[in-house]
Amino acid sequence: PTPPLTRQEVFSGSVADSDVVFAVFGQAYKITQDIFQVWVDAINASPRAKLWVLSHNQDSVPTLTASAEAYGLAPGKLVFTGLIERSKEMAAKALADVALDTPLFSAHTT
Repeated sequence: PTPPLTRQEVFSGSVADSDVVFAVFGQAYKITQDIFQVWVDAINASPRAKLWVLSHNQDSVPTLTASAEAYGLAPGKLVFTGLIERSKEMAAKALADVALDTPLFSAHTT
């Protein structure tokens, strides 16, 4: 049997085992300004919270990073990973503590 994935492997050390990971698995274009502000407020309210965004393309990274900064997300609380190898996808997503979704367009992640 394959050993389980660890946060160290998936997040390259940017997320500790004690952190609370709020994850966004949908594509960035589905995230509205209003919902992003709600997420930022929730992340900032918890000292150990991180916002994990699954980056479907690198074009969204600078935009979301700038938005996070503009909305006051504390430095180091936004974490990006690229798409995950299909055979490891569910194990990696299981490392999230809370799965976030957008109200109008779901991420289709179960």
